[in-house]
Amino acid sequence: MAPSDGQRQGPRATHVIAPRSSNYDILTRRQIEVIELIAHADTNKQIGARITLSEGTVKSRVHAILRKVKAANRGEAVFHYIRMSGDL
Repeated sequence: MAPSDGQRQGPRATHVIAPRSSNYDILTRRQIEVIELIAHADTNKQIGARITLSEGTVKSRVHAILRKVKAANRGEAVFHYIRMSGDL
């Protein structure tokens, strides 16, 4: 499917999963994009290249996600995100 409304599509399209109700409700759309790319085991550098952010900005976003969802690490954040989204 081609991007609409002038949106650019990166090397791999991502979809946004809306969790039912949890700390994940407070994530921005961009933070959801980042956590989904983390779920694909992408590094900060790879995430930045895919969504046109610097590696440092991605690192800041990851830290903000961990703080918002009260996760100790990336894996824990992804696990709970997937569980809350109903994909497990």
